[in-house]
Amino acid sequence: MPSPDGGTPREADTLVIGAGQAGLAMSYWLTHNGVEHLPTRQGLPRPSSWKPRSPG
Repeated sequence: MPSPDGGTPREADTLVIGAGQAGLAMSYWLTHNGVEHLPTRQGLPRPSSWKPRSPG
């Protein structure tokens, strides 16, 4: 599996697809329980649900 930073390939027990709010929460709990995992995202600077709601 390629590394998220383009470096050395890395193996993980679990792949978390999507690093939005739910993916980050899942990543937290996997880390808390000692599960090796790799969160992924599509390459957006931040999830669209985190965009400011006010204009400007």
